[in-house]
Amino acid sequence: MHQEGLRMSRNISDTVMEVIKQRYPDHAFVLFYGSHAKEEEITTPQSDLDVMVLYSRATKPFRETFRATGYLFDVFVYDIESINYLVHHANRLSMASLIHIILESTVLPEANPISDHLKSIAEQVNQSPPVQRDLGPLRHYITNTIDDLQWCQDARDKTALMVDLYRSLMNLMLATLGKEGHTRKHAVAAIRLAAPDFFMHLDTKFHEGIQNQDPRSLILLAYETLQPLGGPLREGFRLNLQERARLAIPPLKGQDNSI
Repeated sequence: MHQEGLRMSRNISDTVMEVIKQRYPDHAFVLFYGSHAKEEEITTPQSDLDVMVLYSRATKPFRETFRATGYLFDVFVYDIESINYLVHHANRLSMASLIHIILESTVLPEANPISDHLKSIAEQVNQSPPVQRDLGPLRHYITNTIDDLQWCQDARDKTALMVDLYRSLMNLMLATLGKEGHTRKHAVAAIRLAAPDFFMHLDTKFHEGIQNQDPRSLILLAYETLQPLGGPLREGFRLNLQERARLAIPPLKGQDNSI
């Protein structure tokens, strides 16, 4: 029921299934997604075949890439119960990209009750309100980027900072909408879909800044974006860092190690 309207090359789908059957012989079914799965999207020689292989039995999840039949395969492997957990908790785990994969994928060799269930849950999660999360780290990072950019004189550093601010503002908007977890071009596609007006405004200010080597309009947009979230965050920021294993310092010759 979810595959209507997805026009896919029969040759590509046959190729995917032939390779997957040989490499993962006991799999339950496959989710085929990405540019090759849709005829309306443009593919390039570098475009890989994006595949998620699902097993009925418990399987340790992993990702691998390999080349077969002239194509580069990018494969995620999960068992059904693991992916079911991730789909149910995708908002809390910041895995909006997984929801997108489930909803947009084509099931091979054909849809089944389990794949329909996963797509149904993914649609519910996609329509649910965003989970409230601490945006302090992003606000603090963007504030620091703004401060660095305002005082930057080197043209190359200024360009790098504008690129960083552009990406960070996209990530901040996606986080406020509960759509974070996308990377690279997928983040651009997600923000275009979730907040088209904001993306158009951001993209215009970014390209003007790069072309004119003048970041002022982009910085102003950053301040406007931060304002509803409490504004720039400089002082009063705290982030608990991940604890690591401790390594004791050995007794130092002729020294008292106590401080």
